[in-house]
Amino acid sequence: MIDLVLDALETVVEPASGEHILRRGMVRDLVVEQGLVALTLVLDDPGSAFAGEAEHLVKAALRAAVPEGTELQVDLDNPVIGFGDDTQVDGKTQMLPGVKHILAVASGKGGVGKSTVAVNLAVALGRQGYRVGLVDTDIYGPSIPVMMGVEGSKPRVNEARKILPVEAFGVKTLSMGFLVDPDKAVIWRGPMVSSAVKQFLGEAEWGELDFLIMDL
Repeated sequence: MIDLVLDALETVVEPASGEHILRRGMVRDLVVEQGLVALTLVLDDPGSAFAGEAEHLVKAALRAAVPEGTELQVDLDNPVIGFGDDTQVDGKTQMLPGVKHILAVASGKGGVGKSTVAVNLAVALGRQGYRVGLVDTDIYGPSIPVMMGVEGSKPRVNEARKILPVEAFGVKTLSMGFLVDPDKAVIWRGPMVSSAVKQFLGEAEWGELDFLIMDL
């Protein structure tokens, strides 16, 4: 039955490259047994239109090729950020169990466009239907409130004493710019900065998010 499975997978073509998923190396951990076909589909771009329908296309191709009643298992994975919502790493509970993926936008130099990239990435993902959060970790010169058009907004606190992020363009946002006077300099040192960032992450009501973008 392995030949039937391989032939079926060759009919599923990635539009961006024009090549089938086997040639693209997108199939991993293929298992073909009596009554079972299981595989992991590796998606380089989880935000693409193809990624949204890839599982359906693979299952449809396999269903048409293998004997009726065969169980089909197709898992999704991404080589960079991964898929899934496990809430523990090395036995320790994560600070953000409701967040599937955390993306950090960083650079060794200032003024190169990190905030611009972070904002556009967050808004673009939000417009594609993902649930997105954006954290501005620049304590000394926060720019996210201005770029998101919510300058002057103040986060509220819910009954559980959790900070409620400010929402704009479908993106939940937290920034030191919401909490300090923009005309006053912030002179905090390392431990205080670290504490503020941890508060933004662990003491905020982010809810269920597909992506949390961190502007570093």
